[in-house]
Amino acid sequence: MAQKFLGEPRYQVPRELADSLAFRSLPVAAKVLWHDLMMQFRGCNNGNINAALSELEHCNWRSSTTIAKGLRYLIGHGFIKETRMGGKRAGKLKQCCLYAFTHLPIHVNTKLKIQGKEATHDYRNFDPNKNVVAASLSLQKMECDAPHNASCRST
Repeated sequence: MAQKFLGEPRYQVPRELADSLAFRSLPVAAKVLWHDLMMQFRGCNNGNINAALSELEHCNWRSSTTIAKGLRYLIGHGFIKETRMGGKRAGKLKQCCLYAFTHLPIHVNTKLKIQGKEATHDYRNFDPNKNVVAASLSLQKMECDAPHNASCRST
């Protein structure tokens, strides 16, 4: 049975993940997006992580385009995977996409039709020579212009 965490959201970053080439090669804004998505994790809801602008506005995200670019980096580098298709691709404009972190097991959610799975650690298979995400995206919006010690959020 999955352990449920109560109270404030918290997470640990495994050293292997933080030291991986995949994580170190992410643009700063994609790392911040990963953090903001991790703050939704409650111990038993991996697979039910929402990246809609309405969910992330309280974290100072202001552009759905920037979020979409960050999601493409996170998926391309193997840190998250889509568990439910949303929007136009699913034929339902009012249904958001849902995501899961690959370093954690996906939790069963019968209401959302999410099947449970073990952690896949897809970031371990990241190959910068085969990374099509970086080649197809402009880093202009993804880079952080804030001072190194300041909080960085997309505009």
